[in-house]
Amino acid sequence: MTIQDLCLGLKEVTFYGGSFNPWHEGHQACLDAFPKDQKLIIVPDYNPEKDLPNHADNFYEELLKKTHKPANEVYSGFLSDKKKNPTYNWVKDLKDIKVNLLMGADSFLNVKKWIEGEKLINLLNKIYVVPRLVEDRKLKEEESILKSINPKLEIIFLKHHNFEHISSSEIRKNR
Repeated sequence: MTIQDLCLGLKEVTFYGGSFNPWHEGHQACLDAFPKDQKLIIVPDYNPEKDLPNHADNFYEELLKKTHKPANEVYSGFLSDKKKNPTYNWVKDLKDIKVNLLMGADSFLNVKKWIEGEKLINLLNKIYVVPRLVEDRKLKEEESILKSINPKLEIIFLKHHNFEHISSSEIRKNR
């Protein structure tokens, strides 16, 4: 099954992508902050800016357990590819559908620097941003920049949570 297959018949979808290595309370806080009645596809993937992680054999099954909600799905297709897969490369192929992203504030500040970042931004309908120890001033500045790239882009800042300080990179470093 492809991402395109998952989106058949949908008018709008939100993707929450990341390496999620490991999944932690901050990732869960993003899910909890996202509107419950909207379609969310969680996309575990390999970050083009990082080394390929060694996921545990049961990574996908564990992720399914942790992310289960009626409107959520987990797309595992990129995990089996075991290669880096920039978001733009698969979002560009989604036609006749409004594409949204859910992301932490740290990712939001860097999305224009992603591979084909400006092209990606022009394909997006909404970005849902979950706070992550970033000053509101910086978020508003970035919002202005992204809206200058795509004036139709809607940026929705979600509520603060108690796990903004947690980072998968830090967890891996301290193992």
